[in-house]
Amino acid sequence: SNRLYVWPKDNENLVQSQKITQSFRSFAIGLGRNVSYVTIEGFVLRRTTGDFSDFGEGTIINVAGGNHHITIRENEITQAMGGRDNIIDFRETNDIVIEKNHISEITGKKRGILLSGVNLNVTDNLIESISGTALYCSGCMNSIIVNNTVAGLGSSHANSISVYQGSQNVLIAGNI
Repeated sequence: SNRLYVWPKDNENLVQSQKITQSFRSFAIGLGRNVSYVTIEGFVLRRTTGDFSDFGEGTIINVAGGNHHITIRENEITQAMGGRDNIIDFRETNDIVIEKNHISEITGKKRGILLSGVNLNVTDNLIESISGTALYCSGCMNSIIVNNTVAGLGSSHANSISVYQGSQNVLIAGNI
């Protein structure tokens, strides 16, 4: 398996030196179409933002259609804000694992995780203090949403978990 490691030149601590404090792109991590066998694990993504100009602005992890075998595991996503879309955004994807992530302190018109596709497994995530619906499934098939914790939604229209718009055979169990 291939891995991508990102670190600053000369081992400088960019957070401590406050050189990284604001996003300059719409997505913190973006995977284009037809990407497979990628794992995003162990990142701390803090204070990311978009310019509020369009859908997708401020999305933290964006995975475009046609992708498969993508894992998002043990990441911390916090203090993000942005336009009208999702923190983790998977559209028309297959064989996805999203597990043990912590998403918190999200402002703007943001959902936590958006899913559409086949064989999507969302387990053991903590989603708290966000402005919109925590888990939003549209067109999901043969998927599981199990043992996730959701707390502190900041909108009267926000739901903990929404599953509809053509979804079939989705197991929802053990969520708090």
